[in-house]
Amino acid sequence: SSSCDRDESSQKFCEWLRNLLTRNYEQLKEQAAAMAEHDHYWHQLHLILNQLEGMETGYIRGATRARSDLEEEIPLSDFLLMNAAADIQDLKIYYENYVLPNGTAEADPGAGGSKNFFLPSASMLTRLLRQEQSPQQSLQLLFGHSTAGSYSSMLRIQKRYKLHYHFSPDTRSNTVPGADITFTGYPGIIGSTDDFYVVKGRQVQSIVGGVCIKNENLALWQNVDVKNMVPLVARVMAANRIAQNRRTWARAMSRHPFTGAKQWISVDLNKLGAQDNLFNTLDADEKHDDAPVPLNEKDNAAISERHDQLKNMVWIVEQLPGLVHSKDVTENFLLAGNSTWLANGVPYFDVILNASRISRDNYSEDQDLTPAEEAELT
Repeated sequence: SSSCDRDESSQKFCEWLRNLLTRNYEQLKEQAAAMAEHDHYWHQLHLILNQLEGMETGYIRGATRARSDLEEEIPLSDFLLMNAAADIQDLKIYYENYVLPNGTAEADPGAGGSKNFFLPSASMLTRLLRQEQSPQQSLQLLFGHSTAGSYSSMLRIQKRYKLHYHFSPDTRSNTVPGADITFTGYPGIIGSTDDFYVVKGRQVQSIVGGVCIKNENLALWQNVDVKNMVPLVARVMAANRIAQNRRTWARAMSRHPFTGAKQWISVDLNKLGAQDNLFNTLDADEKHDDAPVPLNEKDNAAISERHDQLKNMVWIVEQLPGLVHSKDVTENFLLAGNSTWLANGVPYFDVILNASRISRDNYSEDQDLTPAEEAELT
């Protein structure tokens, strides 16, 4: 609330924001209740909305149980506001350009009156190293992630949710793969305030990291209906829970790409171990009298793809307002001289780069590592 009380313009923005989030919450709750039975993603959203309500109830009852008078009641709209922290920058841009009377909604997208906001950039480093000394050449992941913000926002607590939710309201359905999620957060917020998660569970062990993405094309907001948005914290937590692999995580994150524009990387840690040679050589075949049946090129390619143990190990997902692009980039990271990605908001994919109107040349010094820096990472 301190941010909302700074000046009159902040108060007006927060009033608009609270009304938007409250209407959005009511709409999402109604839609989630209707779709939860048939859509795993919506069932998780339904549970997240219930969790938000539970925090408000817990706060009130906790104070009552402690026999203390509430100095100031925290309404549900404030819990919604706290959990929309990742969306607020985007919503501020939308508000300044398309809601205020002097906004640029009807103006030329290239007009000088448009208002954009660039917060200090967070950064993220991902590097894959082959352990050549290992007889089975296992992989090692080097991952670094920083957040950007003021000193006053440095207060963090580590949270761990171990919730064996089901895929659907039917308790006979399977439990979700991502049942154990660890992240850094803040009291009253159900997701990471740093966009970093460690997800574990049934056959799942992965990390998820994200940073804000740069965007100079405010015209993208013209095609976005913020009334139908799903807050980023709900989208990423739903994806963390229902994803059986990194591909399905990317698919879940691609739903409702309205606000919370970021670039994400998700790594399957289960694939970093020693590689099984089963699909490369099978000595037992040589002991049989009958020789293996030769495969044609099409069948051989299909089997190789199916048995490729590294496929879908590393996925990158990038989102701009109303636009999302994702891809398995494992092969890129395994190429010699290309195993490091320094993410600082400059789009990785050309389609997102072109849509954002960002020039890599303007950020080349921040994007590339020097040979000395590369050597320090090995």
